[in-house]
Amino acid sequence: MMEDKVFCKHHPGKHVEYFCNIHEKPLCHECKNGGHNSCKEISNIPAVISDVKNRNIYEDTSHLLQNHLNQVNFFTARIASNLLKLEREKVVFKNTLTHYRRKVDKHLDDLETSILKEYQKIYDEQCSNLKELQTFYLEQIKQLEHYLWELENVSGLSEIESFLTIKRISGDSEAVLNQDDVKIKGPPLLAEDTIVSLEIKPRFEFLKKLDIQTEKDELEVIDIKELDEGVLILSNRLSENILVHDMNKNTTRELSIGEYPDSIAVIDKMVIAVTQGRRNVMIVGVVTGRVLNRFDMDDDVEGLTTVQAKLIVNCKTKGLQILNIDGNIIGSIPHITGRLYLCAVSSGEIMCADQVNNRLTCVRLDGEIAFSLSDRNLIAPYGITVDIHGDIFVVGIDSSNIYRVSSDGKEKCKIMTSNNRLQRPFVLLILKDGRLLVSNKSGRDVELYQKRNVHVQ
Repeated sequence: MMEDKVFCKHHPGKHVEYFCNIHEKPLCHECKNGGHNSCKEISNIPAVISDVKNRNIYEDTSHLLQNHLNQVNFFTARIASNLLKLEREKVVFKNTLTHYRRKVDKHLDDLETSILKEYQKIYDEQCSNLKELQTFYLEQIKQLEHYLWELENVSGLSEIESFLTIKRISGDSEAVLNQDDVKIKGPPLLAEDTIVSLEIKPRFEFLKKLDIQTEKDELEVIDIKELDEGVLILSNRLSENILVHDMNKNTTRELSIGEYPDSIAVIDKMVIAVTQGRRNVMIVGVVTGRVLNRFDMDDDVEGLTTVQAKLIVNCKTKGLQILNIDGNIIGSIPHITGRLYLCAVSSGEIMCADQVNNRLTCVRLDGEIAFSLSDRNLIAPYGITVDIHGDIFVVGIDSSNIYRVSSDGKEKCKIMTSNNRLQRPFVLLILKDGRLLVSNKSGRDVELYQKRNVHVQ
């Protein structure tokens, strides 16, 4: 940058170039040579200015570099501190994770021990009951074989002795045959089908297997409900969705609601409730597939139905929970628990099939048990449906059969077995037109049967 020239007041046209520190006056060249030759402290002004500028630049640059150095040192120290903190947090996280993993492992070990202990208790009790029953029948066999041996040896007796012996054996054997069975602890057993049966035993004959097409061609139907006449709602566990199948048009569409859809309850023709995952109940619009509401039951759930505009949800530890459509709990039946399939009957009662304990229970909304039944020939009961007369139909998964039970629980008959194509049926449904749907072969086939009534003589 150019500097402005300063002219000497005593010598026009001459520039000021020096400064006398003794006289404190600016001088031009002629002033210096004229009257200030003897002055010892004369400074060259351009040299002084240049020296001052250089000194300022040096100080500014030095100050700037020092500031940058201080900042970099600060950042380096901060990064080192953060790395140390991160390393400590890693150790704390690892130790915390290990701590909770051990707690979870201990909880699972305790749970396993508790379950095995409870199972062993049930096992021992059932073994004891069966052995007691076995001893009872073996004793009968021994007595009856002895009577047969006596009958075979009456030929060597006189007529009067033979008559008296036969009369005695007849009376004794009748007493043996009329003995009461050993009382088995647990739920009462239904009478055999040959002893008690309904007046009319409905028989069903196979019509066809429904052609239900899915995107992944995988099917495990674990619940079926009829939305409208001929329009079915099915939960498909394998592809994790709900199927809407129109039997009239033979069309299927899928509603994806997330993992593990299970039990279904129809609220109206447009809305259904579904248990989903392990804890949730979802309200779903059938047309759009939208989830309208979701309730977290804070417990494992399995089993769902509707009674008198109320949702009945089976919770593993809390029992049956009674909800309104908004998801608010308005009541409970805590003494009914287990792996249950639920079905409502027209009288407002709830049928509960307990797959583990082989029990069929009818309970009212106030918690009173109307009846509770078990049958040695109905193993792992699950799917339930009710016809227009209020009679109950229930499948036995492991026994591959279907029983019909009267609405009061006093009569029953076996209406279908493995001879009728049944192989581990899961659920069933009496349609509005009276025909029967069965989710057969572990849910892989959905089969349609039509009814033909057989009058029992």
